Amino acid sequence: MKNRQYYIGGSDVADVFSIEPYGCKRKLWYEKTGESKDYAEDNYHLRRGTMLEPLAASLYEERTGRKIRKNNAKLIDEEYPFMAAHLDREILKDERGVGVLELKCPSAHIFSEVQRAGAQEAYILQLQHYLYVRKAQWGSYGFFSAELADIFWFDVDRDDELIQKMIEGELAFWEMVQRKEIPDKLASSKDRRCKKCSYGITCQGLLPDEGVDDALLTMIADEEFDRILEGYWQAKAIFDDAEEYYEGLKERIKAKMETFDSAYAIVNNTKVYYPTLDGRNTWDGKKLEKDHPELIEKYRKQGKPYKRLSLYHTK
Repeated sequence: MKNRQYYIGGSDVADVFSIEPYGCKRKLWYEKTGESKDYAEDNYHLRRGTMLEPLAASLYEERTGRKIRKNNAKLIDEEYPFMAAHLDREILKDERGVGVLELKCPSAHIFSEVQRAGAQEAYILQLQHYLYVRKAQWGSYGFFSAELADIFWFDVDRDDELIQKMIEGELAFWEMVQRKEIPDKLASSKDRRCKKCSYGITCQGLLPDEGVDDALLTMIADEEFDRILEGYWQAKAIFDDAEEYYEGLKERIKAKMETFDSAYAIVNNTKVYYPTLDGRNTWDGKKLEKDHPELIEKYRKQGKPYKRLSLYHTK
């Protein structure tokens, strides 16, 4: 949708309420007030979703037997014209009336997590936003995983109590946009939402590297190098998703071992070891430097020069 600066869409609602793991009200405020980004965003997930959405829609229609249609119109609420919606699809010929279909094509770990625990809060608010703007009484999620070649879906009813709270939050945020009143920062600049934020310097003064002088940058025009770097960003996005999934599964395994109060277990064909180990002996470097600074200086050793590769998106 064009001119997203002038309204709040369904995908913005998570930012309005700073819902983890990605939402940030201050970032959204920068976007809606027209602040220039410090760095371009990697749009891998957006490209992925856009490309897979037609396939997900076709599979949803095939598996459910429902009739769906694409609605390309931008819907604007009459009472709150800053609230808008661009629906993935509408569901027709249902006794409940027209339904709103929200299609998601997440990474494998998000797909599996939703199957296990249900829709994330951001997804819930997004669809309720659409139901309000479309004046529909029900909707449906369609989750498709390209990696797992699988799709599942479930329906939800309109929740007017939740919608009222959502409207109040969106209205309060939009008034801040109109007054140019900037929201507070997130509690810590170490928050994962800050690390990849395209307004990192504007907001937190965070540099993606040591802040190398642009005068030292060499302009290189090489198609092969450009393709390599594009491949890097795509691979990194996949790697980040997989790493998040991997770490999340490890935490769930630990929680299960705690539940069964076991240090060693065998589950089907997997042995799981989770013993309590003695703490390692370590040096208290700060105390040593305070009590014996002469020793620190005497035995300080300069490391060998090395190169470190750092990459980040520019404007």
